Amino acid sequence: MYDSVLDTVRIQAYIDKIAQPIRRFRSLEEADNFFAEEKLDSQGRIIQATKVLGVFYDLEDMDEDLSEFTIAAEQMADNPSIYFATVITYILGFFLTFD
Repeated sequence: MYDSVLDTVRIQAYIDKIAQPIRRFRSLEEADNFFAEEKLDSQGRIIQATKVLGVFYDLEDMDEDLSEFTIAAEQMADNPSIYFATVITYILGFFLTFD
């Protein structure tokens, strides 16, 4: 149940989040953009959110981990301030840098 500030932009973001509890990215660059984006409500205030990123590099070996991540995201989908995303990469020696 939505229990945050009554604002049309915030409510629409919540509905979008319920419809798609996990955002899926194809690259670390897309994930970096996800962390960098700031959403504003109709009053121009930043919508504060915690963003959780699951990085998976081998679907065969990490299938169970991805399933558990997905279950956790779906269970927390009704929380308007937590967003989940995944990126699957086959590059093993990468560094995540989010500003």
